Amino acid sequence: MTSPFHLLLIAVATLALGSTAAHENNPDKRADHHEMMIERKTDQMAKSLALTDVQKRAIHDLNRQRAEAMHSVRHDTSLTAEQRQAHFDEADSTYRAKLKSVLTPQQYDQWLADYNSAVMPRGKCARHDKRYRRSAEACCKGQCISKDSTKK
Repeated sequence: MTSPFHLLLIAVATLALGSTAAHENNPDKRADHHEMMIERKTDQMAKSLALTDVQKRAIHDLNRQRAEAMHSVRHDTSLTAEQRQAHFDEADSTYRAKLKSVLTPQQYDQWLADYNSAVMPRGKCARHDKRYRRSAEACCKGQCISKDSTKK
């Protein structure tokens, strides 16, 4: 027998799942979310490094390029884990080289200190802690064509 409470609970759950699915299936919302994250990262860097307007625009472009490169590698199912890591490392070194050319030496040293302070004692970046193992699902709410194949 279903009580009115159970019916209400089912109705609320159905509405919540329906609205979540509608949000996740909308590529424009995902793109807006990715752009918002790029903007947030750029704003944080601008604030902590006292960037000029020209530097801020250049950093924004670099952040977008890096995010797109990481996203495409993360969802490329043809890559092995080692190949994926090599692509990540290459994208990271490219980002650092371009970043170094945009920032002053003092700004780059400050960025490096900020970046290293986010590194966990065991040598892994805090952003890649085991809580975030499913980076593909977190990245795109699971709506990308492929899932992250680096899970163990």
